[in-house]
Amino acid sequence: MRIGEGATLWRDRGSVLDLDGRVDAESLLAGLRRAGVTSLDVVVARTATASVRDALDAVRRRYDVRRVLLPSNTRSDASLRVGDLSV
Repeated sequence: MRIGEGATLWRDRGSVLDLDGRVDAESLLAGLRRAGVTSLDVVVARTATASVRDALDAVRRRYDVRRVLLPSNTRSDASLRVGDLSV
């Protein structure tokens, strides 16, 4: 589910937030509130731009986030399974 420019929320017995360089922290938080999010299992940051860093900081201040995957972590073939979601 698209929750704003540069942000996609995936849910299926777990919550995964996918962020790209177009994300805006304020609109992201508004989208997460509208979606009824209370916690996030995984946040995937596809880039290390200032907007993604701002969004990550805002999300971490307001939500319980179990794991954050940063660009340097995505170079491996490792995957992570949360509920029925595979990242």
